[in-house]
Amino acid sequence: MTAETQFPVRIRSGGRWDRIGSAGWLVVEPGAVRWEFEQNRLRRTARRIATSEPPPPPVIHARLPITILRSRLAPPGVNRMLLLEGEEATVVVEAWLRWPRIRQALAAAGIPTAERVEWFSLGARELRAANAARDAPASS
Repeated sequence: MTAETQFPVRIRSGGRWDRIGSAGWLVVEPGAVRWEFEQNRLRRTARRIATSEPPPPPVIHARLPITILRSRLAPPGVNRMLLLEGEEATVVVEAWLRWPRIRQALAAAGIPTAERVEWFSLGARELRAANAARDAPASS
């Protein structure tokens, strides 16, 4: 991407919300990032199907800065995920082989990022923590 980047930049990828995975679109605009699930491509676990839990929200607007999860033990090309935390939900987006394009789009849009480097993390622990916080009863 060059100085004349056309926004919004839409990058097809995979994403996970709780135990549901789906194809979708990472949309980068100046000052904003969002994830759009492709509702007809949701993959659900047996528990979700059996309990009829609701699907994820169709659009998740991320709070800034965007957290980049990088795993030291995963092979290059599949060692990065984006953690998008929003009011609607938290989602982990696969950056994998699209990382150069995602990095360029975030830089061109002026999106602040924070990188977290761990030995092995593809976002499962972060999703569990976000879901536990969401499912915890509100204190009165």
